[in-house]
This record gives sequence, C-alpha cells and structure tokens, in this order.
Amino acid sequence: MHHPYFQFTNGDVVTPPVVQVPYTPPSGGHPWIGPYKRREFYQSGIRAEVVEVIESVAKRQVVDLDLPKRLQALQLQRELKLKAIQYETRYFEALSIERELLIEIEIGERLREKLLMDDLLLLLALAATV
Repeated sequence: MHHPYFQFTNGDVVTPPVVQVPYTPPSGGHPWIGPYKRREFYQSGIRAEVVEVIESVAKRQVVDLDLPKRLQALQLQRELKLKAIQYETRYFEALSIERELLIEIEIGERLREKLLMDDLLLLLALAATV
C-alpha cells in the first residue's frame, strides 16, 4: 500500500539508499601546499646557477612583502651581476613565480599553525568543562 507520507511495511527496518555526493574540489587556491619543493626552472632553459640566485633572492624578498617590483628586479640584477651573469627578463618572471610560491607556503604554514592552536584551545575548553 502506498501513502505519500508514510511507508507501510511488514515491520522490517528499511534502510534508506546511500546517496553519493559528487566531490567538488575547492576553488580559489589552497591553504597549505606542503613542504617546499625546488621548482624546476630548467625546463624553461634557465641554468642551475641562475636558479640558485633566483631562489636566494626570493627567500630574502618574502620577508618584505611591500617591496616594489622595481626594487625586486634591481636586487635580482645586483645578485646576477655579482655572479657575472647577464640579466634577462625571464629571470625576473621566474623570480616572481618563486616568490609567489614561497608566500603561499608561508601563508599556508601560518594558517595551519592557527588551526592547530584553535583545535588545542577547543580541546582545553572541553577538558575544563569536564
């Protein structure tokens, strides 16, 4: 017998069907990338010694996020000049990519620490109520 609101059965428990929700990956970035991995600039034809200079300059520039693009480029030019390497525009593009990656990693680590601290505070509050 069918009723729009009730289901009449012989008394057996009817398990509802399992509904699979489709997975939608989050958009708009990622809070934590994971441990720093060396970028492969070799694919774009950048030599290993240039990659080392770019990485060292990017690590120093992450400390000062308000540094203008012109000063970022000048710092890279100085470091390359010290190593007797001629500056190319694609080196600054690689520096920008490396710097953005380091900034995202730093933000992710800070978010992770904050979430862990929030969890710890919640656990302490729950323990205090017991």
